[in-house]
Order: sequence, then C-alpha cells, then structure tokens
Amino acid sequence: LFDRLKKYEAALDAYWVQIFKGSGVARSRITTVRHVAMGAFRGLALRMRYQKKPPRTLPELDLLKAMICSVLLDKKDAATVR
Repeated sequence: LFDRLKKYEAALDAYWVQIFKGSGVARSRITTVRHVAMGAFRGLALRMRYQKKPPRTLPELDLLKAMICSVLLDKKDAATVR
C-alpha cells in the first residue's frame, strides 16, 4: 500500500508540474503548493464529514485558492525559489 501511495503522490506531483511548466515557478515550489493544497482538502473533507449540514461554500476554499494563485503567479517569488 505504501508503495502505491508513493507512486500516486509522484504522479500527482508530475501532473501539477506539467500544468504549470510554463509559469516559471520552480518544480519544488509547485510540488510544495500541491502538498499544502492536498493537506487543506483532506482537513476540509474530514470537517465536512462530521458536520450535520455542511455549508455549500467554504471561506477556507476561497482563501486556499487565493494563496495558491498568489504563490504560482508571483514572478518575483518564483525567481527567488529556484
């Protein structure tokens, strides 16, 4: 199971790197952003699971989107991370 999960994680990293390959953002930064996003999604999924009536929209998703866009679109940051 552990080996399958490692392969799955590596495939997701490669997919994200492929999507953002022309952005000028370092591969390591893209991978880190994906890890943060997936961690947030896991936490939100757990929270929504135990709520009796989960909201249709979550302010956390809006913040997560803004954070991801900020990191991936900030060219100054992208240049310094390499």
